[in-house]
Amino acid sequence: MLLGIVVVLPFVIKDATCIDGVKNGSETGTDCGGDCQLMCKADIIPLEIRWQRSVKVDEKTYDAVAYLVNKNNNAIPKLVSFKVTLSDKNRATIAEKEGNTVILPGAATPLYVPNIQVEGRIPVYTRFEIIEASPFFVYSNQEFLKNVQVIGQPLFDNTTETPRLTLTIQNTLFDRVQDVDVYALLYDTEDTLIAVSKTYIESIAGRGQEKVYFSWRSTFSSPARFEFILVRDPFSK
Repeated sequence: MLLGIVVVLPFVIKDATCIDGVKNGSETGTDCGGDCQLMCKADIIPLEIRWQRSVKVDEKTYDAVAYLVNKNNNAIPKLVSFKVTLSDKNRATIAEKEGNTVILPGAATPLYVPNIQVEGRIPVYTRFEIIEASPFFVYSNQEFLKNVQVIGQPLFDNTTETPRLTLTIQNTLFDRVQDVDVYALLYDTEDTLIAVSKTYIESIAGRGQEKVYFSWRSTFSSPARFEFILVRDPFSK
């Protein structure tokens, strides 16, 4: 007599994860949304270039900047790649440059390209385009924005041939903050950009302050308004 032996293997139910290639758990898409750090493309508001402009540094050099707005309040891509093109009045290309940057959630970030050589030609048109934005991840920097800020009045000296701007940045956090980019945008009475610059803070001690300085190679009219934007790469170590 032959005896049949049935071996019953236990059925293992695996917990949902954000890397299993299946839409499960709280996910709103496959491995994205819900409790996952990766945002689903359908949930992302496209990035918007609010304005773009180039400003004269000297006869052969211009700076270009675009005002990139991220309306996703709690999400950012790891990197944004872009290209800027300066053209003359006939729309003939004078110069092209590419760059990349990290951006802020729920706010504007300048796309800044300094020292573009124009060889004496006059840029009339400035055009920025987003080449690529990497996948968006859940991220909020509200603690950084509330606790690392410009304090006091900016000190602007336009009495010499090289205008100079001095700011004080304060860190009210107990922890040291590292790798902060500080952008200064200066506007005239019609709220048109007249100058832009960027500096870098390697480190601000906990509960500390740092002075930062900007300078320009040629004079321009005294600004009617200043705008300062602080950006820290959340993916840096």
